[in-house]
Amino acid sequence: MGPCHHSLEEIESLNKFKEEMVTKSFSTFKERLHNLQKTENDRVCFGRSGIHGWGLFARHEIQEGEMILEYRGKQVRRSVADLREKRYQKERKDCYATPLTKYIVKEETTGIEVVIECNTFDDIATNKFPNCSNAT
Repeated sequence: MGPCHHSLEEIESLNKFKEEMVTKSFSTFKERLHNLQKTENDRVCFGRSGIHGWGLFARHEIQEGEMILEYRGKQVRRSVADLREKRYQKERKDCYATPLTKYIVKEETTGIEVVIECNTFDDIATNKFPNCSNAT
């Protein structure tokens, strides 16, 4: 599949972002995560991509260090994640698993398995040249 070209109207429609969300402050991290989940469709959207068929596109300019999405997934042992990854590869399904840092769990054998309950962050994290990273 080659590059896809979108009309100017389609591109501009992606930029219809509610400015009040940018300046909103939260008293707790939990409130911030709740707002991120509630408003993620206002910040990013899926679209056709010439690179992998589908891609994730920003609806507004994203500042360095800005939180974009909450990474949601199931926590499983590393051995379980490895078995699932092998099974998904045999079934030709995309799979991305990442270990949690020591700041969240103390065991290095624990990982997150995100194929079952994937969300839009998976499309950022699996890019060959990601311009985003996960933070804990």
